[in-house]
Amino acid sequence: MDKAAIDAALDGRTPELLDRLGVTRDGRRWLCPFCQTQGRHRHGDLSCRGAAIKCFKCGFKGDLYQLVMEMKSLGFADALAMIAGLVGGQVGDGTSLNARPPRRRYERRYYATLEEAVQAVRGALGAGWECTRKDQYRWADTRLCAMITRWDNGQDKTYRPLSLDPRTNRWYRGKPDGGYPIYNLPMVAGSLERTVFVVEGEKVAEAGKEIGLLTTTTAHGAHGIKLTDMSPLRNRNVVLCPDNDEPGEQYMLSVAAHLERPTWLRLPVGEGEDLHDWLARFSGTDPVARLRAMWREQQRRGYS
Repeated sequence: MDKAAIDAALDGRTPELLDRLGVTRDGRRWLCPFCQTQGRHRHGDLSCRGAAIKCFKCGFKGDLYQLVMEMKSLGFADALAMIAGLVGGQVGDGTSLNARPPRRRYERRYYATLEEAVQAVRGALGAGWECTRKDQYRWADTRLCAMITRWDNGQDKTYRPLSLDPRTNRWYRGKPDGGYPIYNLPMVAGSLERTVFVVEGEKVAEAGKEIGLLTTTTAHGAHGIKLTDMSPLRNRNVVLCPDNDEPGEQYMLSVAAHLERPTWLRLPVGEGEDLHDWLARFSGTDPVARLRAMWREQQRRGYS
């Protein structure tokens, strides 16, 4: 059974296959396996329309093959075999697709340079995907830990982490073994007297940084908090600036659980918008002064 035959066998069966893959179901919805797992409503819902699968919280987009590749850390050929085994049939060599594929030992591949690692991701994703962002995560002494790469193909986007092995100074695909620092840690650690603004996403953090705010975030959104060393934010003046939606609130609540009495700044933006959107429409001369004025007013009114 080739991919075309598997696609035909999959037609209309994506919900069934999600169940068989062990994706958590909550009533009639499936919970994104890449989002945070600390209780109900902290996952994103998976939207399944035809063969397309999307999480509106963490941004995952793809089909069942990409979902299996991400969930099981498999290459395309192994993901194809696993899905074929779920739908029944045979692969080209006649092996029964109902049989469980042999377990293969995972061997991490290393790359001498970052560019080699990026090219490896490009090859794994296939034609049409371009790397549009490279956001660095560094330790307090500026040593590079990891890089989150964003990829776009004109219709969808996806994110792939690349990590630097401190022992060999070589790159590998995947999350760092020792976890992530918070974003922009060297500046956070070097400016102990300044207020830190926590936002969601590197793009938003960079937008705040450009106007002079001391901003940070965590890799991979809410489900990356458990992989992140949050200690540099303890005993600091921290302002939480959430996206204007339920996932944004939940993300900041997860951050707040690691802090001592943070304060909040909720921006007057549309549903799903954030600090980056607010800055794009700001028409005054001093956005930082305006943000601080809004924060003071919200504190006076007892917003939290």
